[in-house]
Amino acid sequence: MRVALQRALPPVLDDRISGRASRHCRVSAITSTAVTGLTGFVSILPRYDPLRTGPTLSNAAPTPLLRSKLFWVALLYFSEGFPLGIFYDIFPVWFRQQGVELRNIGLISLLGLAWTFKFLWAPAIDHYRRHRVWMAAVDLLMGAVMLAFAVTEGLPLWVWFGIAIFTVLSATNDIAIDGYTIELLNRDEMGIANGVRIGFYRVGMLAAGVILILSDLLGWSGAFAGTGLGIVLGTVSRAVSPEKRSQAVGAVAALGSLGTLVLAPVGQGLIDGFGWREALFVFAGIA
Repeated sequence: MRVALQRALPPVLDDRISGRASRHCRVSAITSTAVTGLTGFVSILPRYDPLRTGPTLSNAAPTPLLRSKLFWVALLYFSEGFPLGIFYDIFPVWFRQQGVELRNIGLISLLGLAWTFKFLWAPAIDHYRRHRVWMAAVDLLMGAVMLAFAVTEGLPLWVWFGIAIFTVLSATNDIAIDGYTIELLNRDEMGIANGVRIGFYRVGMLAAGVILILSDLLGWSGAFAGTGLGIVLGTVSRAVSPEKRSQAVGAVAALGSLGTLVLAPVGQGLIDGFGWREALFVFAGIA
């Protein structure tokens, strides 16, 4: 019957029917392969352990959050995106509220060239290694710059140089974080870690908007003081290796990342009650 039907059909129509059937088979095969692959990928996600070189057994003990590589990668890239948000979102508003003209505010973007030309000193950072030391030192210096802004009245000329130093330090921090992350992760952890890195980098940039909220509540001095203390306390997560981080160290590092929200009111209270000079001694003792 099939043979007779094929003889009765015109050659062109017969070819079209055969082509449709072939395409239908290919589509079915591709769909089946995609569904199978997606199902297999989803099935390993709950069992993924970032401290191991591959998927673990389903009955393996879960990795504590504070000992997870991905947790610390997320924290590092949050801190990498945060200064960039400060530069592009906070400093222009600060300048505008101080009465700086828009054409002069536009010149701030030139100071951001540090992120473009950081490849010039990146080989030196990688040559000397010790990425955690670089990250900790740079964070301390960025925190000091923010504290210096907090005690500044108006916008003296040195503030422009301070912002330039801030951008160079932030770019150096990017180099150290990238190098450290590559050394920390195994090859099969790079895929999921890249998603975490990009996501929390963006979150860090957006989180810089909290400084604007604090500036409305506490003034620019209080907002910058809280930000500086938060950056300084965040150095705990850089100075200690993941293998030696205890739960207490991890808790301190997490609190340091939230220092902008928690410590800003305390800093403003010290400033209002005792003045800037006495408050800075307290800040130095905390650091």
